Amino acid sequence: MTAEYKVNDFLLDIVFPNRCPCCDCFIAWNKTVCAECEAKLSEHLAVPAEIISAFVYTDIVVDGIYALKFAYGRNFARHSAKITAVSLDKNFDFIVPVPMVKRRKTLRGYNQAEIFAHYLSRETSIPVKKNALIRVNETKQHLLSETERKKNAEASYANGRDDIRGKRIYLADDVCTTGATIYACTKLLYAAGAKLVKAVVCAKT
Repeated sequence: MTAEYKVNDFLLDIVFPNRCPCCDCFIAWNKTVCAECEAKLSEHLAVPAEIISAFVYTDIVVDGIYALKFAYGRNFARHSAKITAVSLDKNFDFIVPVPMVKRRKTLRGYNQAEIFAHYLSRETSIPVKKNALIRVNETKQHLLSETERKKNAEASYANGRDDIRGKRIYLADDVCTTGATIYACTKLLYAAGAKLVKAVVCAKT
């Protein structure tokens, strides 16, 4: 992390005191989780696999993901990025976040996958490409069966305007459950000419 980012984080803490995303207690400006929650999270570290993940989606990790999705809990994305960045090849060209429908993003105020991608970029210096994919369908995946999720995911995303031909891509998302979204987006990125695509998530089942 650069000195500029450290100064920004310190100044931001003066206005918006830093909080742990898992238990909501106050923490130092340069911390991402409190010591107690960090110890608990260490019990749920994911084993590196095809989908690179910081944690297994269970117990306290669910609280962190919930905070990231619904309470603007940036710190969980930041903490996850620190952990996953260690396993990433810094020679990749771009980080592409899984997109969100504009209306939903406007209502929520942010896209949690973009936040995670932002922190991954800070840790690795790999630039983010936010317009390589677009969301065209806002059906909520958690309401569907596993088979329905795959069909819906393939119809929910499309290629955007960013040129990724011949590039090595990290696809970033907050959580992977059935893998339907990751599969659909990866398929589109390859169709757009990507040389290599690997998924990176905060947590997976």
